[in-house]
Amino acid sequence: MKIFTIIERNYDNLSPREQKMIVATVISSLFLICGFFIFLVSDSFMERELRIKNLKNALNLMYKNRGKVEEARTLMASYEMKAVKKPPMLQGHIDTLAQTLELTGLNYNPKKPKDLGETKEYHQESVEVKLVDVDLKKISLLMDKIEKGQHLLMVTELTVTARRSHHDRLDGTLVVSSFFKRSAAELKEISDKKKKESASKKKKKTEK
Repeated sequence: MKIFTIIERNYDNLSPREQKMIVATVISSLFLICGFFIFLVSDSFMERELRIKNLKNALNLMYKNRGKVEEARTLMASYEMKAVKKPPMLQGHIDTLAQTLELTGLNYNPKKPKDLGETKEYHQESVEVKLVDVDLKKISLLMDKIEKGQHLLMVTELTVTARRSHHDRLDGTLVVSSFFKRSAAELKEISDKKKKESASKKKKKTEK
């Protein structure tokens, strides 16, 4: 109460012109604060409405494409199931499939294996397969047999060139890759091995 009494006393001691200026300043400040508060509230509501609108659009899109979404989910689950199975040796496996199509004389060029992902969870092995003087149908059938087996195998590259003498005959090159998902125990084993190698290198440097 004392504070208000002091403010009232000081206000009464001011000239009428000064009193009007203070009142105008206070009213302007109140309007500014109210306007800023309304801006913040309205901006927050607009953001919320925009988020709700985007969410509705996403849900509508998913609903319209629910068949494709379910198909993609099933496909991913299938890939996961295949990935945990140890893949066969690529050259021998492809040779066996090629024989069922009466394809012979395939040439193989193994590629350097890769570990994929930050944790090296997936292991990829690849081989380049060259086919000479074959028709397009047999290439398609071979690719189909490779990718529809029980292991996660994919044709990751394909090039074909028509033969000059017979345009319906082709020379083709496929790159076939196998993918294997390592178990937690295998990942730990790899991690421990790397730690030991790193510690051994540090020890040798220290000894030098």
